[in-house]
This record gives sequence, structure tokens and C-alpha cells, in this order.
Amino acid sequence: MEVWRFIVVLFGIMFSSLSNALTSYYATGATESGCPQGDSSYIYAPYDSRCSTHVAADASGVWKWRPDYILGPSAHGVTVTIPPTLAGGIASIKTADGQEFVHAGNHGSAFTLTIHPDTVDPDVFLNAYVTPTNPWGFSECYNPTEEGSHLDNVRIRGLRSDNYAQGHGVSSSRVLEWEAGSGFFFDWFRAKTLFANYWPEILGFDSQSTKPCSPIAGSFLSGVMSRFSSIKNVQLGQLRDSQGIPLANGFSNYITIDRIVFIEPNEPRHKRIGGTEILYLANNPETREGVFTKICTMKNISNTVCEDQSGNAVSWNRRHPVIISNADLTHSIGTIAEEPHWVNAPASGASLRFLNIHSQRLVDNWRNYILSQNWIIEANDITNKDSWIAPRGEDREALAFRTRIYYAVGTFDEVRVALAAIRDQKF
Repeated sequence: MEVWRFIVVLFGIMFSSLSNALTSYYATGATESGCPQGDSSYIYAPYDSRCSTHVAADASGVWKWRPDYILGPSAHGVTVTIPPTLAGGIASIKTADGQEFVHAGNHGSAFTLTIHPDTVDPDVFLNAYVTPTNPWGFSECYNPTEEGSHLDNVRIRGLRSDNYAQGHGVSSSRVLEWEAGSGFFFDWFRAKTLFANYWPEILGFDSQSTKPCSPIAGSFLSGVMSRFSSIKNVQLGQLRDSQGIPLANGFSNYITIDRIVFIEPNEPRHKRIGGTEILYLANNPETREGVFTKICTMKNISNTVCEDQSGNAVSWNRRHPVIISNADLTHSIGTIAEEPHWVNAPASGASLRFLNIHSQRLVDNWRNYILSQNWIIEANDITNKDSWIAPRGEDREALAFRTRIYYAVGTFDEVRVALAAIRDQKF
């Protein structure tokens, strides 16, 4: 009896110590030397695993520690870091000489998938705000996001965490699967994530419409969970053609994001659903200016010269690569995409198509560039009030579709050649 009493007391002491330690850690931020502390510059700081909680919610909404996964280094020295704090979002793409490509400023930036539903059932949303100039409708009000809720940026377990680096705290998105490994020609990562609503507050407002966003009550402890999820596969390494021959002479800095997106049958009806696989490119932490300032498009299928679009917003066809580079073209990242396709289409029918590759300089105080791949689902008759993107008949299965996007990292010429090889092989 005394032994059991001793064990219970010892366990209580250990639990209390752990709880106090976590409370102190979450409240004040990481104490590692070099971690951001109490200065607004933390939103410009690159992701640092030492400063991270390594925590995301599991399927039940319980917070769980997981390891960061680092793919690489590739044969050409590139690494890709995927932390649980972003629930599968990519926090870092870094070259051997230390150049960071990702702005990991919060749980809605870095490199992630974000969803933009528009017109929905009036029982769930008070008003639909869709105009020709604002086709996304409640884009910021109802905005399921892979990386988590914006409240993850400012609070951790109810405690103020202003000293804690944004993007390094907990994620409200729920991680259902989390694994990684190595193949002969590439490293891989796989996660299944249930997306949190980025703006979960009951009285949130869309700055464009000034109408209430969502009457769904939520808690910053778990966020308001959306009904969107994905299985995401990331690969870093070589790509090969149908005969097994490596593309671009064995170029190993290809990053492939292969994703199946699920829309649960209890999701409210929509006229239109947009999605953005978006990369926020890095700032210089000291000057806070964007590092990558040259935007180029490979306009014609046969050309090999990238046209300079510096300083402009660029929207382009998925078959025509877009490349963003630093000023002297020594560090570049570019992208090209396959057409998305249904895995489990709606019974009522709906169009699913790639919209564009888009890049532009942000106008807010981040002053960096974004590089995004955009797709859209529309009801068959968007003008018919009775036409909706509907679930599959009586079996009420989740809708599902697949996207595959390719990226290449290196010098401008390396990226141009690498993407041209994909274009010539795939399209």
C-alpha cells in the first residue's frame, strides 16, 4: 500500500513539474540562445526548430508532440523542413549556402494550402458576399487553412505568447497521420491534416464586406475545425520519365507536392470553392525587404528565355513555368502544375479546373513576394440559385480531388532547365 502511495505521489510531483514547465515555456517562449524574444522582428525570422513547440492537435483535438521532419539534403544541398507546428505546412526550403526561401511568419503564411469557399447555406452563414471583383466571397472570414488558426499566432493554451515566434507555437489544425522516409532517388513526407478555420471567432468581420463572418462559436484552444482535409505527399529529389531516365541530367532539387483534398459531406453547400497552394517567400530579417524580387514567366512552350516581370503581379497558365529569383539570379524557385482531377466527384456535377500560377509583391508591411498555384471548383450553373456543389447522392461520401505541383530550386538557369524538362515531359 505504501509503495502505491509513493508511486502516486511521485507521479503527481512529476506531472506538476511538467505542467509548470510547459506553462512557463508556452507563456514566455523558447529560451534557446538566438530565439526571437519580445520584438516584432520575430515575424520576419526564419523557422528555427530549437524555438518550436513541435506541437499540433491529434484527431481528438488533444495536443501532441511530434518531430520536425527534414527532407534532404539533396545531392545539390537543398533541405525541406516540415514541422508539426504548421500541421504539414512547409516552414523552410534552404540551400547549402544558407539561403532561406520561406517566410514562416505565422500559421497562415509559410508554404501551405488555404481554402476559399464562397456562397454557402444561409443557415450557417448570415450573408454571401460574392461580386465580380470579389469572386472568393468570404475569403478571409471562412478560410480553412492547413497550418492552423491565426489565434495560434498570438495565444498558446490561453496564455499570451507575444514573445513567442509566430509559426513556432501550437497548431489548431489536427494532424491525423505524420510520417517520412527515404527512397533511392528522393526523400518523402506524408501527412493527413484536418484544416482549422483561420478566423474562428464568433464575431469576426470581413474587412471588405463589413458583414459578420460566421456565427459558429469556437475556442482558441482547438479552433473551429473545418470540413476540409488533405492527404499531402512531399518529395525532394530527382524526377524520372516513363522509362526511368532522370530529368534534367539528374537534377535533385525538385520538390513535388502531391495532394488529395477531401470535402466532407456535411460541409454547407457552395457555388464556388477556390484553393491556393501558396508560398510566402522570405524576407531579409534585418532590412525586412523581400529577398526574391525578380518574377519571370516562360511564356511560350518552345522558348528557353525567361521574361522579366519584376515589380508586377503575374498570373499565368499552369503549363508555363513561373520563376522567382533574387536580384543576381543566384537563388531561384520556380513552379509548374498538372491539371487537378476528381477522385470522387459530386453527384450533381461540378467543374474542377486549374485557375493560374500567380505571383506578386505583397502590399502590407511584410513587403515580400508570394508564389501561388490556384484552382477552382464551380457549380455547373453558377447563375442558377438552385445549382450547388453537392455531395455524392445518398451514400454521402466525401468529395475528393487530386492536385500535383512541381517546384525546382537552384540558380536561375538550373531552375529554368529543370522546369522546361517537366514541361516537355508532362505537357
